[in-house]
Amino acid sequence: MSRRRYFCGRMPIRQLLFFILMVFCVPFTVFFIWYNAHAMNIVNDRIAENTKSKISYYQESSEGILKYIEGFMINTVANDANFRQLEFKLSELDAHLNTYEILQKYQNMMTLIPVLRSMYVYTINNDLYRRVYTYNFPFRDKEVIDEYIKSRVLSPNIDLREWTVEKIGDKYYLLRILGINNAYCISLVDFDLLYMTENVQKIPEEQLFYAEKNLQPLTGLEMLSQKRLGLQELHPGEKYSILRGDRRYFLVSNYSTYLHMYLVSCSPYYGLLRSMDRLQFILLVVSVLFIILIGVCFVLLNYLLISPLALFVRTMTEIKEGQLSSRLRMPEYILEFSQIGTVFNEMMDEITKLKIEKYEQQVELQKVELQRLQIQIRPHFYLNCLKIFYGMAEQKQYRKIQEMILSLSGYLRALFKNRNFTVSVDDELSSVEKFIELQRKCGDTPPVISMSVAESVRDFHIPSMSVLTFVENALKYAQMPGKVLRIRVAAKMLEGDGESCINITVSDNGPGFSDESLSELNAKNSADDNSNRIGIMNIRRRLAILYGNKFEMIFLNRNGACIELFIPAR
Repeated sequence: MSRRRYFCGRMPIRQLLFFILMVFCVPFTVFFIWYNAHAMNIVNDRIAENTKSKISYYQESSEGILKYIEGFMINTVANDANFRQLEFKLSELDAHLNTYEILQKYQNMMTLIPVLRSMYVYTINNDLYRRVYTYNFPFRDKEVIDEYIKSRVLSPNIDLREWTVEKIGDKYYLLRILGINNAYCISLVDFDLLYMTENVQKIPEEQLFYAEKNLQPLTGLEMLSQKRLGLQELHPGEKYSILRGDRRYFLVSNYSTYLHMYLVSCSPYYGLLRSMDRLQFILLVVSVLFIILIGVCFVLLNYLLISPLALFVRTMTEIKEGQLSSRLRMPEYILEFSQIGTVFNEMMDEITKLKIEKYEQQVELQKVELQRLQIQIRPHFYLNCLKIFYGMAEQKQYRKIQEMILSLSGYLRALFKNRNFTVSVDDELSSVEKFIELQRKCGDTPPVISMSVAESVRDFHIPSMSVLTFVENALKYAQMPGKVLRIRVAAKMLEGDGESCINITVSDNGPGFSDESLSELNAKNSADDNSNRIGIMNIRRRLAILYGNKFEMIFLNRNGACIELFIPAR
């Protein structure tokens, strides 16, 4: 049960609806397809049965004619007195008179049976060969047939039992030979006249032809060639065959055990629509419409239900990825979807409003934090100045105290004018120069400062007193007795992979940082409440507020202490 719930819970609604639709539609579709296929088979079977009944009738008629001819020949051989005399050696006159009487009977028979093209009487004992042809029989064919008949009679494998198929010239004929004591009665039937064409073609364009047991056509050769039909795919054991030539043809065959050949009906196959009755046609149309309606239903479900839900999911995904301005545009033609869209958009407007308010609150808090930090670092500077004044007062250097107070007042005046959280690099370095000038007026070994600033970074803004603090620390911790303190300040632009940053370096020639101090200063999670490093932690905090985690502050020893600042250029 849990597995099924999990499966159903993770199935897309498109697949779920498709599955539900298929549960109902597939059985009906399969039934309609089966029924229509069955109806098609029934229609084809009915056509095949009607055609087979027809060609069976014609085949029986043809066999009846051939049997009638065969009966006549048997009666002639067995009972005709003229024919029986030809079994013996007669005078030339008697032989001619007897054959004349026989040929007269043949002529009457051929008049009665039009398919009988010629009949022959051949007596070897009297060396006499006589025949009678229909009046329209070609003369050249007569000569060829005469020679063939003689050779056939004299052949050692002469067949006296049944009709045989003989190819004489370029045509096929049915040949029947009966004889006794070297006297033979012979009949030749033309396949083309075996059935009457005007009585056979009941279906438009239908044609009949004979084929041997090996499906070699005996008649209709020209017709089969024109239609480009081959009988290799004909299945005589089945009710019908549909073969493709220049078009599709419907073939029905019937085997004659009397002649040992097939009579085949060939007619164009127009499909089932012409052969269906009204009920079958209606059911076929209903089936097709039903299958089309399945597709229409799925398209409508996709348009009315699945697409709005997909739009809903897509909008939710966009909002999840941070595009809070995205709104749900649900279709208005479905009430529930319209209500969902309205409520969702109102909810997103409210969330956006609250988010903006929260952001504004955070900005205000950051401003307060920056003000606090800025106020915090200024007393640190003032205390350092007061300590210098105290040392000079102890040494009674009143003149220098007066000069320093004037320099300090000018420096503080410029400092208090700037109430912003950030200043340009140029202004910050100007403050550093004034502070160094202040330091030079007290002490026996004044510090020396050198600055190298790229023009491209002079207008770039950084937190106020961010460079000055490190310069102060250098004066406080790097000054060694008897040695001139040299401070170097450099600022330049660094280009990277599609990004650029400002690199500010402050270094001195003092003793540098201890290993413990380097480890603590370079630690990302160093404590902010260390009273000895309040200025450094103040700068780190202000940079974090302004730039997040996109800045770097690195402490290292390089012939003295060295501080590297990397600030994104934005």
